[in-house]
Amino acid sequence: MLALTSVLKRVADFTDVGKEMLRRSNLEAERRFGGNVTEVVDGSLPALLAEGEALAVLLDPRTVRCADLQRAVRLAAVAALEELYVVFAVQADVHAQAKLTPDPAAAAAAAAATSAADTAARSRPAAHGRDSLGSIGTYNGSTAWSESDDDGTDAPAAAALSAEAAAAELLERSQQQYRVEFQRVFKNWRKHVVLWKEIFPTAAREWSDPDQPGLIELLNIDMGKVGRFPLNSLESSSTNPPRLC
Repeated sequence: MLALTSVLKRVADFTDVGKEMLRRSNLEAERRFGGNVTEVVDGSLPALLAEGEALAVLLDPRTVRCADLQRAVRLAAVAALEELYVVFAVQADVHAQAKLTPDPAAAAAAAAATSAADTAARSRPAAHGRDSLGSIGTYNGSTAWSESDDDGTDAPAAAALSAEAAAAELLERSQQQYRVEFQRVFKNWRKHVVLWKEIFPTAAREWSDPDQPGLIELLNIDMGKVGRFPLNSLESSSTNPPRLC
C-alpha cells in the first residue's frame, strides 16, 4: 500500500483544480461556521458559536479570558451562564429544604409551589400590574356580584393565590441573591491564573514559554488534573497573566 505524502506548496503554485478545491473548502467552512449564505468567499467572517459552545469557552480555564469572542457574544454567554447558575442554585435550595422537612407531602408541596412560581415568573411579562389579572382593572354592571354569590366559595382559591404569591416572592428574593453571588464568583473565576508549569512539569519542558503557555500547547493536556490541583494554587495574579484566549 502506497503511503500518502504531503508537499508544502504556495497557493500561487496550485493548479486550477487545487485552487478551486481550496475555494470550495473555505466557502463551506464559512457556511458552516460563519453564516455565509452566498457563493463568494468573504474571508473575514467571524465564527458563529452556539450558546453551549460559548458557555464552554467561559468555563474552560484555558479560554476564560475570551479574547477571541466578540463583545456581544461574550455578554450573551455570561447572561446565559448567570441564568443557569440561578436556576441551579434555586433548585439546590429546594432539594436541601426537602431533606430538612420531615413531612414528605409538605416538602413536595413546597417544591411544587416553587416550581410553579418559577414557571409563572418566566412566562409573565416584565410588568406585573392589575391588568395581568384580567378584568379586575375595570368595573361595569356585568362583572358586579349578584345576590346569589357566595363569598366563602372563593376562600380556597384565595388561599392558593396567597400561597403562590408567597412562593413567587420567595423565589424572586432567592433569584436576586444568587444573581449577586454569580457576579462575585464569576469575577473571581475570570481572574484565576492556573499555574500550568507546576501541574504539568513534563509537558512544560516542550513549551516555548513554560510560565505562559499558548492555547495550542494546552489543547491536549488532561484538564482533570487542573481540577484536582490545590485551589490555593489557582489564585489570581496581576503580575503573571496567562497568554490565553
